[in-house]
Amino acid sequence: MTQSAENKHLIPRKPVSAVHHERVARSALEFCEEQIRNLQRIVALSATMQRQPAITSDERKNQQTMLCLLTDTAETYLMQAEGSREMFRIISHDACGIPDATISAKSAARLLSPTGKANTDSRTSRGTRKAARDTATSSKRVKTATTDAHAIAVQH
Repeated sequence: MTQSAENKHLIPRKPVSAVHHERVARSALEFCEEQIRNLQRIVALSATMQRQPAITSDERKNQQTMLCLLTDTAETYLMQAEGSREMFRIISHDACGIPDATISAKSAARLLSPTGKANTDSRTSRGTRKAARDTATSSKRVKTATTDAHAIAVQH
């Protein structure tokens, strides 16, 4: 490490004012609220589409598979956003100085850990079993759809 790089690590950051901290925390909380509303719309839309059947047999299989993947993905994102909302709510209350809303290190670690991992794994295995029942062509479409859904999620 060079001398200038070592000096940069020793320079303390400017302290963040309580007002700025509160503003950032509220902004993060509002962001989570908006994400949850968007995901609820996606879940409602996909559930509505899932109830309306397509005309041909192939269209029905493809539509059902795609909508199931969309619904499961949106529900997973919704659970993650709700967990983030809870964490940001606690941070926001802590920034406001509300003593009952302080968070311990153990609680923060629990909130940051992947809480919905078991539910996500069960959904994935359910989708895999359903895809195995379909033909090889629809299995290929499911894999493509899953890859596309993850690519879209990463872009956002």
